[in-house]
Amino acid sequence: MNKSLRLLSIVVILTFVVSIFHSPVYANSKEDLNEVKDERNKIQEELSDSEQKVMDTVEELNTLSTKIDSLQVELEEKEALIDETEQKMNETMNNISDLEEEIKDLEEKIEERFDILKDRLVSVQQTGGDITYLEVIFGSQSFHDFVNRVSAVNKITDSDAALIEQQELDMQKLEDNKQQIVVKLNDLNELKDEQDQMKADVEKKLVVQKNQQSELESKRNSLQAMVEELEMSDSKLASLESNIKTDIQKEEEAKAKAIAAKEAEKKAQASKQEAPESEVLNSSTSKDEEENKPVKPEKPEANNDNKTFTVTATAYTADCEGCSGKTSYNGIDLNENPDIKVIAVDPEVIPLGSIVEVEGYGVAIAADTGSAIKGKKIDVFISDKTAARNWGVKTVKVTVR
Repeated sequence: MNKSLRLLSIVVILTFVVSIFHSPVYANSKEDLNEVKDERNKIQEELSDSEQKVMDTVEELNTLSTKIDSLQVELEEKEALIDETEQKMNETMNNISDLEEEIKDLEEKIEERFDILKDRLVSVQQTGGDITYLEVIFGSQSFHDFVNRVSAVNKITDSDAALIEQQELDMQKLEDNKQQIVVKLNDLNELKDEQDQMKADVEKKLVVQKNQQSELESKRNSLQAMVEELEMSDSKLASLESNIKTDIQKEEEAKAKAIAAKEAEKKAQASKQEAPESEVLNSSTSKDEEENKPVKPEKPEANNDNKTFTVTATAYTADCEGCSGKTSYNGIDLNENPDIKVIAVDPEVIPLGSIVEVEGYGVAIAADTGSAIKGKKIDVFISDKTAARNWGVKTVKVTVR
């Protein structure tokens, strides 16, 4: 049975019980009370279970919230790394611009050297191409001219060698710079792709966790609503239970008074039948008046105000040794009335015939006495011997009405 059907059944039961309360017949009051108690037990079990589920859900939410906070921090860290990488890429792009300028300068220098070397080759070719350095040297007109020619040849030779060497170095540097740009850009792009993927993974986890959080919050709200409904139902049943108990108490009081009055009437009639005929004839009251006169049980005067005090309570049965099975005050047969609430009292403390509310026992009539019942002590009647033994000796409060 789901929760909504369960609550519907509770409402039906409540309606049924209310209809019982408005009925003037109390024959099934105890059965009604047991039904309400059973229903309250079921509701309280469901209430306890629902409250535990609410606590478990709140704990899950707290754990999930911690995970979400952790993922949020991780996401912020990933975003910071991506920003840092993008900044490095921007710096690299700026460096690339500088390198491109440097590459352009190198390319221009290389082109210039290439033109110089090309011009020299053209010059050599135009002069025949087979003039050696020795011919240049030995063609001098004097020693001074010879020295100058040797020096010029060396300079030309060294210049050409240096030019070629520088050309090779610049070309290698140009290649290295280009390769450096490619490698650096590739590294940064790979790093950014990796960081983007890590960020996407964290965002995906965060979405899953937030969806779970939303589901748990919805579950918690539903459970909380169920708890509130169960608490309301339990409150209604508690009120009904209290009303039933009140009705049962009134019923027992009325029953006790009726039994007491009936037994007193029987005792009075028996006394009249046993009285000598002369006493009956000499009576100042006529026979008709005597028959119509209501029989009132004799009992000492008592204060009409309720009195509450503490007494020591024991228990007895109708089958005890030396017991007659009838109350000493009004002759109630306890064997024929096993469910009646009767207590034995000290008449000087609690007047016989009083209605007494005994803590843990119920509403009873003070209709019996006992040799051991002296002072603030009472003996409660319990028909079952085991239950009477289990009662033991208790200190209870009594209210004499």
